[in-house]
Amino acid sequence: MRQQICIGGSIAAYSDEWWKGKYSTDPGCPDNDPAVQGVCGYSTSSHPDGYSNEEWRGIMRTLDNGSAPDIMEPRAVYYMLRALWTSPINVVWQDDTKGNNEIFLKKSIDGGDTWAFRRLSLNAGVSVRPGISR
Repeated sequence: MRQQICIGGSIAAYSDEWWKGKYSTDPGCPDNDPAVQGVCGYSTSSHPDGYSNEEWRGIMRTLDNGSAPDIMEPRAVYYMLRALWTSPINVVWQDDTKGNNEIFLKKSIDGGDTWAFRRLSLNAGVSVRPGISR
């Protein structure tokens, strides 16, 4: 059933895991100080390129604030995700459940909590390849 298809993603980490540099397996990497955010990572077979750097996965950057609590600074991706989930969300698709491809739209203006449904085409011909532009 097509209504059960879901697309999306996940956030790997809220904040950068800068302390993980001390676990680097790269012998040429001077990243053994967990208090310094570096560019080194470690080898792993679970990533397509065989390498991982968890020091840069966060949507927030940790800033040292001396003896006071660290400051969390949003990265660009934070603002992009916020805009995606607070702006209207439009989803279009083609469906041939009734025997003829038609185009449908669902729209949410509250981040996906509620949805409005609308059929965009209704004809004897085939309607395919819907798209959305901004």
